[in-house]
Amino acid sequence: MCNNPDSVNVSVNCLGGIDVKIDECLVPLIEALQSLPTEMRTMESCCGHGDLHGIIQLADGRCLVIVDGWEEALTMRGRGKR
Repeated sequence: MCNNPDSVNVSVNCLGGIDVKIDECLVPLIEALQSLPTEMRTMESCCGHGDLHGIIQLADGRCLVIVDGWEEALTMRGRGKR
């Protein structure tokens, strides 16, 4: 998702309000997810730092994978370009 290895501390509700390290580029997305019902709240995240796909683990066990656009997402699913 980005090439920035820096992280910032953000207070998140699902961890009892403790400050945890979150990659700076994910902060708006994590904050938005934290405002949703409990099962959509985040447990772990990493933007991939330009080397890997980003990933966010939700409280219900599902994971969101972050890629650089729709075409890359389709390729990951084995569908290729439309």
